[in-house]
Amino acid sequence: PLQAAASEGNIAAMELLIEKNATLDWDSSRGTALLAAGLNCQEEAVTFLLDKGSDPNHFVKLEKVRFGAQCQVKLFEATQG
Repeated sequence: PLQAAASEGNIAAMELLIEKNATLDWDSSRGTALLAAGLNCQEEAVTFLLDKGSDPNHFVKLEKVRFGAQCQVKLFEATQG
């Protein structure tokens, strides 16, 4: 559920899920909520998750993931604080 909310940029849902103890960096073959937000260019969701303590180094199977150039710039800017 946290991955789905992150991919849509639904901050309210992410906040609720985290309050209910959703795991930020859940490890699966589909990655993490941070990865889902990044893949969908959800800059606000990326920033929110990083602020909540999500580990950007916790991605899984990134060798098959390609971010578009526009997303790369937004994600870089979001993580530079």
